[in-house]
Amino acid sequence: MANIFLKKFKGIKIKANSFENKNLNEIKIYENIILDNFDQNIDEYLIYSLFNIIDQDNKYLIINSLTPINEMNFKLDDLKSRTKNCLVAKIDKPDDELMFALILKNFSDRQIVIDKKLINFIIKRVDRSYDKIFEFIYKIDEISLKKKKSIDFKIIKEVLKV
Repeated sequence: MANIFLKKFKGIKIKANSFENKNLNEIKIYENIILDNFDQNIDEYLIYSLFNIIDQDNKYLIINSLTPINEMNFKLDDLKSRTKNCLVAKIDKPDDELMFALILKNFSDRQIVIDKKLINFIIKRVDRSYDKIFEFIYKIDEISLKKKKSIDFKIIKEVLKV
């Protein structure tokens, strides 16, 4: 989802475990910043500085983390205060209905007509993550174009390695 956001709104994605002081200068030229795979093993003063830059320059920050940031036990009181005000959104794995819609929409965006039976077959076999769904659709489109064939069970099984 973060990658989709970056494609649409332009910005920078920084891995939290490699976030350093030099990144504070880098982010100044971007309006949208994503801090990826965030956990508590990070310099709290550095994160606090990031929050200050975001606030002062009216930037947008998305933090991807397995634990909601407002539930983390920071030692720095100012950072605790900042994180308590963060909006938190949980993104669950897609259910069958959402997967069907995502697959249908992505094929439609690529101007590919696909039978509902094939979509249901895919739903039962593809990993339930947004990245894997989009990756699967990309691969299946690529293979069908190379073979100059419409998508069928054989191509789907080839991509799924079933």
